[in-house]
Amino acid sequence: MLNTNLELNINIADDIHLTNRTAANLYAILGKIAKAHGFKIYIVGGFVRDLLIYKIHNGYKPYDKLEKPLDIDICVEGDAIIFLEILKIELYKFENNVYIHNIKKHERFKTASAVFSSVRENRINIDFASARKEFYAKSGVLPSVKFSDLEHDLMRRDFSINALALNLGPDNFFKIIDYHNGIKDILAKKIKVLHDLSFIDDPTRIFRAVRFEKRLGFRIEKNAKKLLIDALSKGVMNNISGKRISNELNLIFQENRPEIYFYRLERLGVLKSIDKDLKFTSANKRNFEKICNFYHSNKARINTIKINDIKIKNVNAIKIDIGLLYLMELLFRLKDEKIISILERLNFGENIKKLFLLIKTEFKSIKKIVSYIDNVVEDMDLNDINSKDISSKDIDSKDIDNKNIYNKNISSKEIHSKDISSKNTDSKNIDNKNIYNKNISSKEIHSKDISSKNTDSKNIDNKNIYNKNISSKNISNTNIFAAAKNSINFKSRLYLALKPFNLYSIIFFIMRYNNSGYNKYLKIYIFESINLKPSISGEELKKLGFKEGPDIGKILNKLKLLKIDGIIKSKEDEIKYIKTEYNI
Repeated sequence: MLNTNLELNINIADDIHLTNRTAANLYAILGKIAKAHGFKIYIVGGFVRDLLIYKIHNGYKPYDKLEKPLDIDICVEGDAIIFLEILKIELYKFENNVYIHNIKKHERFKTASAVFSSVRENRINIDFASARKEFYAKSGVLPSVKFSDLEHDLMRRDFSINALALNLGPDNFFKIIDYHNGIKDILAKKIKVLHDLSFIDDPTRIFRAVRFEKRLGFRIEKNAKKLLIDALSKGVMNNISGKRISNELNLIFQENRPEIYFYRLERLGVLKSIDKDLKFTSANKRNFEKICNFYHSNKARINTIKINDIKIKNVNAIKIDIGLLYLMELLFRLKDEKIISILERLNFGENIKKLFLLIKTEFKSIKKIVSYIDNVVEDMDLNDINSKDISSKDIDSKDIDNKNIYNKNISSKEIHSKDISSKNTDSKNIDNKNIYNKNISSKEIHSKDISSKNTDSKNIDNKNIYNKNISSKNISNTNIFAAAKNSINFKSRLYLALKPFNLYSIIFFIMRYNNSGYNKYLKIYIFESINLKPSISGEELKKLGFKEGPDIGKILNKLKLLKIDGIIKSKEDEIKYIKTEYNI
């Protein structure tokens, strides 16, 4: 055992970047309570590793903001659940400004977790685990456990750099405990396993080895690499569930530059061990970089986009999952049957399989539609689209005439979202007699007339927007985008042309074609149009005298289009428009 500070002089208050000594005091108090009741406790895991990397290599600081909760793992020699119960009773005797809440217990493995909060709202999330040793009946299965001491607990860790501990006992407070030369390997920047069967016992360690190697700037040690490749040759990846593999892949997708991780997985032969056709090509690398760059430069705006039509694990997804977009890029070149096969191996459900096939189908359609729009309006300045906007003082019934898209005679069915859902439409449904024309009946745009099976990229016609017999040669400059340069309603036209597509399809297209001229239209749609909605509510419309029913939806849809085009800018504009249009 190495029990030394190596002149590191670790000071918790400084290194955790707390302006007071809340964390340092808390750890000291936990150590005193543990000793008083016959327990020994230690901080273990990534927190210890990252502190030492920072001190030794002046690397990244794992916790650099006061507001950020700390995630700490504490190993307890004894029953961790009993120890936490004692803490609930004893802590206030030493510290009356720290509160324990959100306690969770797991009796089977004798683990527990809790949140410790101070009056200043500094949060520390602590997982308490009873020290134990593990036994693997066969490769890939979850281990059986038996309670033990710290030395055996550290032996079950994946790599030497993660097998370090800090003593919280009052007699040796914050002394480093290193049974496996973890500090030496941190100094040498090596990823080293603790025993020769490590990758066979738990094949997910293969993914973790790559993750730590690339994130920390270390290298998988020569013998560890040999053991890793040997384990793959024995088919160990077949011994673990698809869910465990997909969990590991998702952790890599969340890294800053996942392309360097997947390049390493490819070189080691990890991907083909999952499926023989799963590869990471140079094209994948370039597209991963595009996805990464676009996502991180637009993260705040992307996170405001709400997804309502995809269910993952029986829950409606709210935000874009960047991991799904990376995975789609990884599988995009494959045939549909192979995509389904790999998704099933990774334990994804029917909704994700349908989503991936939909993205692949719609990708081609989106490319055609934006290319077409781009050719028609290539000279337009998108910044000038609203140059003819009508201010609120100018809104009058004369400004909303029977020729423009906001005509009051449009029925609610003509613009209702259910008639242009992604499952029933295709991007190719662009017409010359656009969907805003007052003479188009609801039957002409009913979902049965615009199902994807009945449309084709050539369905851009002069008579009916969904006519399947007209070829692209018949497209003329009289179509809905031809006059866009001089039109105040270009954005709303664009919105309704793209609305039928699944948002994942559009965002995947944007990310894959990052820096392409195609994206200027799609960015208008996702960043400006889709989240806009009227300020006035349906209930407020009722108070203005409208009856509950389809008319309410019709008015709200109309207001949304006007708002997208900038013709209406405020709630006052909306009310004035409604009163003028409907003679209230």
